[in-house]
Amino acid sequence: MLMKKEKLKHPVYNDGVLEVGQITPKYDKTNKKIGEDFIKEEILMFSELSKRDEDYNLANSLGYVLDVKLKVPRRKISSKNKIKIKDTIYDIYKIDNDNFNTYLYLQVVEK
Repeated sequence: MLMKKEKLKHPVYNDGVLEVGQITPKYDKTNKKIGEDFIKEEILMFSELSKRDEDYNLANSLGYVLDVKLKVPRRKISSKNKIKIKDTIYDIYKIDNDNFNTYLYLQVVEK
């Protein structure tokens, strides 16, 4: 008896690479704050998702602006983390998970 080959479906993350990390203050010799540094904790591949009307409505009700909606491999990511894509840093205001993916709803902090 021949077994039928089953195709495994794997999520695809082919839109780019992001960095997950924290923002820490940078000080000069006199202990005066002179800026901030992004401290990278992890690098992930991502797929950019379309933004629905209900996503915009949720963002507005929470006092945010939905700039980007992404899908990454499932990870423990906190809304205290920051996301860096190229030279743009984003706040995470909402995180959803399913069995394979983590969905990030992001707002631009700085470019």
